[in-house]
Amino acid sequence: MLSINVWNILFTVINVLILFFLIKKFLFKPVHNILEQREKEIADKYAESDRIRSEADAMKAEYQAVMDGLEEDRKQGIAEARKEAREKADRMIEDTQKYCDQMVEEARRKGAAAAEQERRKGEELIAEMVRTAAGKIVNAESNEQMFDEFLKEVEREADKEALTKALAGKDNK
Repeated sequence: MLSINVWNILFTVINVLILFFLIKKFLFKPVHNILEQREKEIADKYAESDRIRSEADAMKAEYQAVMDGLEEDRKQGIAEARKEAREKADRMIEDTQKYCDQMVEEARRKGAAAAEQERRKGEELIAEMVRTAAGKIVNAESNEQMFDEFLKEVEREADKEALTKALAGKDNK
């Protein structure tokens, strides 16, 4: 039968207590410390993650500000380039207009000089014809003969002038 021995119970209780203290000291404390360390590492990782996230948000905001600034600079640069292009085009048009005005003025001067030269040539030709006619009148035998010679001379001079103008017209083309 079963007998209950106090010493046996006492030793069992003492053994259980010793075993409990040994397990607590050598098993539960290290496991508990490892769990606390893991919890701390997890908390640190969450804190690090939050810090990195806040840094990333700050960097994103900074990036967005830079991009907005770049967009504004780009728009401003385009506006300035357009303004400069308009100013340059206006200057070019103005310079071209001045050049054209100068060319027109020079052509007018040359035309006026050429017309004056032609007028002088005509006057000289007429004066020569008058002198020739006057000389022939003085030397002429009759009025009819003198008139015929005058008409022939005028005709020769007119043909000569028409030929000169025709040749000048071909040279200009």
